[in-house]
Amino acid sequence: MSMMVTTVTDQLGRFPAEMQTYFPFSPRPGQALMGREIYYGVMAKNHVAIEGAAGLGKTITCLSALLPICKQEGLILLYAARTHSQMQRVIEELTTINKRRGQKLTGISMYGRANMCPNAEVNEAQPTEAMELCSIFRKNKQCEWYENLKAQEIDEVRGCLTAEYIREFSLANRICPYYLGKELLPHCGVVAITYVYLIDPFIRSVFFNNLGRGIEQCVVVLDECHNLPELAMHAMSQGESDRALKNALKEYHRFDATGKYPLILHFLKHFLAYLVAIQEQNRDTKEDLEVGIEKAEIQKYLMEFVAQYSTDLYLLSTEIQRFGRQIRHLKIEAHQPPYSAVLRFGYFLEHFIKTFKDPQYLHYIILSQNRVQYYIRCIDCRSVLHPLTKAWSVVSMSGTLEPINAYLEICGFPAQTRRQVLPSPFDRKMVKVIAPRGIDVTYFRRTPEQYAHIMDQCLEVIQATPGNTAIFCASYEVLEGFLRTPLKREIQKLGRTFYAEKKDMPSRENDAMITKFKQDGYQGKGGVLVGVCGGRNSEGVDFPGAELYTAMILGVPLARMTHSINALIDYYTRQFGVWKGKEYAYTLPAFRRTNQAAGRPIRTLTDYGVIVLLDERYTYPYYRRFLSHWLNENMVIVENEPQVLAEEVARFYAKFEIPITKNKKKGV
Repeated sequence: MSMMVTTVTDQLGRFPAEMQTYFPFSPRPGQALMGREIYYGVMAKNHVAIEGAAGLGKTITCLSALLPICKQEGLILLYAARTHSQMQRVIEELTTINKRRGQKLTGISMYGRANMCPNAEVNEAQPTEAMELCSIFRKNKQCEWYENLKAQEIDEVRGCLTAEYIREFSLANRICPYYLGKELLPHCGVVAITYVYLIDPFIRSVFFNNLGRGIEQCVVVLDECHNLPELAMHAMSQGESDRALKNALKEYHRFDATGKYPLILHFLKHFLAYLVAIQEQNRDTKEDLEVGIEKAEIQKYLMEFVAQYSTDLYLLSTEIQRFGRQIRHLKIEAHQPPYSAVLRFGYFLEHFIKTFKDPQYLHYIILSQNRVQYYIRCIDCRSVLHPLTKAWSVVSMSGTLEPINAYLEICGFPAQTRRQVLPSPFDRKMVKVIAPRGIDVTYFRRTPEQYAHIMDQCLEVIQATPGNTAIFCASYEVLEGFLRTPLKREIQKLGRTFYAEKKDMPSRENDAMITKFKQDGYQGKGGVLVGVCGGRNSEGVDFPGAELYTAMILGVPLARMTHSINALIDYYTRQFGVWKGKEYAYTLPAFRRTNQAAGRPIRTLTDYGVIVLLDERYTYPYYRRFLSHWLNENMVIVENEPQVLAEEVARFYAKFEIPITKNKKKGV
């Protein structure tokens, strides 16, 4: 009997030959399959969508597959990511390819003006105001950084430059970092950008003008693209509150003392009166509430104003914007923050007019205890993302993309898009997923008794875990209910440090908390972090090695059945059919949040950990369809009895060498 032995060389040989000259490492499981799928798909000018678990090495594999195609066809590679750290990773991987494979690749990462400009007045302003300030300073030759840059010439770019390096270099040479980055764009083969450069129509237009290429001459990579529909719709949504209108009225009285624009004053009062009337009708509401509007009613209300003053709403929005820009200029001359509430309302009114009859936009009222807001929500991202489909190819990648067909339909990518779910690269011995029966966190079962029972289950898991533990709740409402138990006191009795995410926690405070939590892991103290699914810590932060051992998901993070959610379900049902409507609008977003939170402790091939799904619904066949493959493959369903969870968790960790003090978990 003969046996076939697969060597590293054999595995590397499975890459397309052109790709081998770029890929700088020995391939991991799944990378060859991913590389082939991307390379051959893009060569055929198809779009490609791929799901691959964290730890697979998606960034380096994707770059190595695309770079030879871009070189051969004379294309620019645009790599879009959500965070600056992900963009930094792209440039690091390009540098590695240059060093290890002797390539001469050029690349750059692009941050926004606020992160690059050395002028304090500009980088402290909102994006729109920052752009206006910068334009005025350049026009009046008041920016020495920009004037110094104009005296320079760029012949070529060598190597790969991060936005941080460009900023440091520019500050040292007294030139403008932001415009230096823009000048470098046409000289680079790879550009790492945030999503806003591709989503916002105005920014997208400016970006491609600076690039000197059309999107047809680009290959676009969308990293962590499961966020794309939500980001695109959010970018095209706008709201106006009673507070903002009151600020606009104050601003009007300050800057129009002579009464030059009486029509603006009357309309600001008219629109504010509409919001206040709705607030009065719902005065007894104690919690946040969404209220649908009767479009015929508000149309009649606004037309009364138009008839009374013989005006036109679109012309009025233009006049409001003109006055708002005058206010902004006056503030700039007085060295005051250039924000204008009047200008913001002018933009809102224009958006109101353009979207009022468009079924892709939902108009409704959001009421809270001391605030009322008119909100315009985009509920269909296809028209926003359609320009991306004109690229040579779009490669969508995420660890939580399944079902891929749903992502493609929601975003409007063509039916012939190639799609691939890569097998999990993780050894099944390294992951355990536990789902107990009998835990019900549905809305009407969130009682003090149920939370107390869940607390006992969590304490069992925490005690059996040899290091850091995280509990990600379905929502802030669940988090607040859970924290009414003596959880914090009981955790501290176990000698563990307690950390809790807050709804309006400043980024700097949250970052400091996470740093301390991670330090606890390396020092063997064993901290406990409580947060929410869909929050910054359950999606935006990785916890490799000793930073996190066990993650618990408390409840299913389904959205509240508000007016906007019901309207979204109805719209998706009309667009995609009865069976898909609720799944696309309601169920899938919830399970993507679960899948993201569950993956926090498993970030590299050497990581191991336990995932506990604390809601019986995770054991139902219908809901299991929406869990990531690696969660389903490793799931064990247990009974809801005392010490069962503790025994399962302890038995798993007994196989490993513990404690860990380095950023690497040791194997079995």
